[in-house]
Formats: sequence, structure tokens, C-alpha cells
Amino acid sequence: MLLADQDRSRWHRDEIAEAVALLESAPLRGGLPVQAAAYLLQARIAAEHALAPRPDDTRWDRIVAHYDLLVAVAPGPSVELARAVAVAQARGPGAGLAAIAAISGVGGVGASHRFDAVRAELLTRAGRVAAARTAYDAAISLCRNEAELSHLHDRRAALDQPPG
Repeated sequence: MLLADQDRSRWHRDEIAEAVALLESAPLRGGLPVQAAAYLLQARIAAEHALAPRPDDTRWDRIVAHYDLLVAVAPGPSVELARAVAVAQARGPGAGLAAIAAISGVGGVGASHRFDAVRAELLTRAGRVAAARTAYDAAISLCRNEAELSHLHDRRAALDQPPG
């Protein structure tokens, strides 16, 4: 289930508050080994999502800032793709597409479908339907997960529906 579709009233706010307090504790403010720093940044990203009472209240600017640090600490195509999603949420689909275009090390043998799936979604949001179809087709051709494949087919088919 997508984060935006979850019923946040069912989340355990007391546990979220406890986790946030731990993330702000003194031992986590000092110098940490690289792997621990990466985990801390991932936890802070999750905390930003958890603190928002509604999806529209998510502080995407803070999430982008955490991803900027995470890319510096533990770079890689998956982290950079997640950052591009956050950039799109914070600044719009065009900014997200620019962030995706800057990612190196994606594509090729054994490539994940996620790069093309995210690109397709952002192209759709930008109103570039023909390019979105092509990106969805590429994602579908690479996807090996039945649930995700079904989602991609549904998103691709929605592009052919009349607006309204």
C-alpha cells in the first residue's frame, strides 16, 4: 500500500514520538561510522513521513535535505532515485526529472524497473504522456515482481483513458 493511501489515524503516535526523541538524542549527534550515519539518515527520512498528520503535510524540503546527506554518505543509484522522488515532491515533476537525468550507474544488464517506473510517473505528472508511455513500457519490460507489474500495467493503461 502506498504511503499516501495509508490511514495515518491508525499509526501509533506514542511510538513515533519515542522514536523521534531517540533520533534527536545526544549519542546520535556526534561522529558516527558511515554505516550508522546512513541508517540514521534513513530513520530521519522515515520520521519525517511519520510526523506528517496527512500526506500533504509532509516536509519534503527536510526529506530532500536528509537525502542530500545520505547521497554524500552512502551514494548509489537507489538512494539517488529516492532523492529524485523527494525532489519531485518538494519542487515539482520537472525538478524530479532533472534529478533523475543526473543519476549515473543506472540501466544496463540486470537493471531495475524502478528507474523507468519513477520516470514514467513524473512524466505523467508533467503532462508528457507519450514519453510516460515509453517509460512505462521500459519499466514493464524489466519488472519481475507480479504485484509491481500489475501496478505498472494499471498506471500505463490509465494514460489511455480520457481525462475526467
